[in-house]
Amino acid sequence: VIVPVYNVENYLEKCLDTIVNQTFSDIEIVCVNDGSTDNSRKILEKYKENDSRIIIIDKENGGLSSARNAGLKVATGKYISFIDSDDWVDLTMLEKLYQNITSLNTDISICSVNLYDEQEQKIKDSESYFNLSYFDSSFDGKVFSYNDTKDFLMDVCVMAWNKLYRKSFLDECKAEFPDGLIFEDGPFFFSMFFKTQRVSIVRDFLYYYRINRTGSIVKNGGIKFLDIIDVVNLMYSSLEKTDIFEYVKYEFFHRKADDIIY
Repeated sequence: VIVPVYNVENYLEKCLDTIVNQTFSDIEIVCVNDGSTDNSRKILEKYKENDSRIIIIDKENGGLSSARNAGLKVATGKYISFIDSDDWVDLTMLEKLYQNITSLNTDISICSVNLYDEQEQKIKDSESYFNLSYFDSSFDGKVFSYNDTKDFLMDVCVMAWNKLYRKSFLDECKAEFPDGLIFEDGPFFFSMFFKTQRVSIVRDFLYYYRINRTGSIVKNGGIKFLDIIDVVNLMYSSLEKTDIFEYVKYEFFHRKADDIIY
C-alpha cells in the first residue's frame, strides 16, 4: 500500500487508521513523506512505532507523481495499491480487491468510489465515473479488456487509488507516473490498461475520496493546470498504438478538449 504524504496533518490519522485495521492484514504500508512541513512526519512516526508493517520514506518535495514513483521502487508486495493520505478506505477494501484479482487472475481490479464533500461534510451521490455504472451486469465476475470498454472508454475511471494492481504486471509495463505533472493518473492508467487483457471490477464502494478540500492539488489551480496539455498528449500516445484508436479517437479529442477548457 503506497501512501504519498504531504502536509495532511488534519487527515492523515483517519487515512492510516483505515489502512492498519484492514481485514486483510498481510500488507506492507509504504508512506512517502514528500517534504512535509507540518506534523505529518511526526504522525507517521507515531504509527510506525505501533505497527512494524509501516515503512517511511523521506524525500524532498517533488509532487504526487514523484512520491508514488518513490514508493513503487521500494514496494515488495505481490500486489500494489495507492491510497492518498487525505482520503480513507473501507476496512474490507484490500481483502475484497485481493479476492477479486486472485480468483479471476487479473492484472487490475477496480472498485467503486464514495465522494465525500469536505465543505458540506457529507457523502454525495457518486457520478457514473466513480460508481462504475458504465459497466453493465455482463462485467460482473468476468475478465475483460479495453476492447470491451471501447463504447465508454472515456468514462472508465483512471484514478490510481480505487484499484489493486499485480506488481509483476506493473514491472512488465515499466509503469510510472509522469514526474512533475499533475493530473497524472490518466497517463499512468492508459499506459497499463492498453497492455492487458485481464481486468475485473468490484462494485462495492470501498474508497472514500475527499472533494472540495482546501489545499488539495485540484483546488490550488494556478499555472500547474496547464499540465493538462502534456497529460493529454501522453494519453494520446498510448491510445494511438491500440487497435481501437480509429473507433474512439473522436470521442477522445472531444472529451480531452472539454477537460482542457475546464
